[in-house]
Amino acid sequence: MKFIILLNILFPMNAYSSVCQRNTQVVSALEKFYRKKCDRITLEEISTLKEIDLIKKNIIELKSSDFEGFNSIEWIRLAKNELSSVPENLFLGTPNLRFLGLSDNKILFLPKKTFEKNTKIEKINLDHNLITSLDTDQFSTNHLLKVLSLSKNKIALFPEKIFKDAPLLNYLNLFENSIPEAKINELKNKFPKIQMN
Repeated sequence: MKFIILLNILFPMNAYSSVCQRNTQVVSALEKFYRKKCDRITLEEISTLKEIDLIKKNIIELKSSDFEGFNSIEWIRLAKNELSSVPENLFLGTPNLRFLGLSDNKILFLPKKTFEKNTKIEKINLDHNLITSLDTDQFSTNHLLKVLSLSKNKIALFPEKIFKDAPLLNYLNLFENSIPEAKINELKNKFPKIQMN
């Protein structure tokens, strides 16, 4: 019994196990960065990570816990994968996230609360996906959002009040969507400070 207690003190299971239980490609990126196996990477270590590059890693699916504990992360690059969806709580554990790249995937839909806890986010790139619509409150907590790129999606309807809580937004790319030109012009008139493509 004393031996088991000593092992738990020296190698606390909860500090290691959750790292290995993440998406295979996330685990591989962490192992490469820290140059050790996932069972040796602590939650304390990943809590100080500033960026993670997961570009072109053939990621098909992510778990809602994959970025849990990434408290200091500022950059997440997930471009050029095969993602068709994003779990609603995926970015819940990334309160300091500033730049997010999700371009060149196959994302069809973004849950309403996807970016709810990302109050420091400044740039989101969702180009080249299959998104058809966005919720009016999609960016309601993203007061520091400056750049939003949604080119080459399938968006037909764009809620007028979607940016009511993003006063710093200065660039919006809606190029090659299904939004009628009249609606784009209406948005340009309503938000003259936002550069739109």
